[in-house]
Amino acid sequence: MPSRYKPQLVCWNQDLSKTSGGGILGSTNYIACATDNYLEIFRKRKIIVPYFTLFLFGSIEILLIWLFFYLLNQNSIDLWVIIMSFVTSIVVGLLLYVIFFTFLFYQFAPASSPIRFNRKTGKVYLYEAVATKWKFRFCKPIYSFNDLNKFEIKVYDWENFHGVLQRTTGAFASGGTIEHNSLYGVACKPGSYE
Repeated sequence: MPSRYKPQLVCWNQDLSKTSGGGILGSTNYIACATDNYLEIFRKRKIIVPYFTLFLFGSIEILLIWLFFYLLNQNSIDLWVIIMSFVTSIVVGLLLYVIFFTFLFYQFAPASSPIRFNRKTGKVYLYEAVATKWKFRFCKPIYSFNDLNKFEIKVYDWENFHGVLQRTTGAFASGGTIEHNSLYGVACKPGSYE
């Protein structure tokens, strides 16, 4: 039976019930704070990719600059090879500039955008970092760094906010499987499953 929510999630496993705790993962390391009034759940982002790309493109840029000066000292190399190494170095340098600002952006932006469930008010508060609107822009303006510690708070009624479990399974070539579960919050239009 597919999910009742539209559109469907990829790798959907089950819709979670609001009344029973069945189907909730045993690991509760995603819970930031739980009291009688509210529950707060972490939403962490992975930040390993900017470190890797900065190191990779930085190494390539150093290698290209070294290659350019090495080719300048050679007498038997054509001029177009030297020009191509210089142009390639400039292009990779511009890419490194963009990657460096992306790295700074990921380094100093908040690591978590929590979800807070408030029992007294019957509301769900979704904290979205304002800086995420700049995350996928190729060229970030300087003033986008002013938004790093600002949050936009989206408020939903408890009746219109539902939980969905997503599960993906992979197999190892040497045998065995690995299973990854993700808990998603689905905010629907009032009175519907859309």
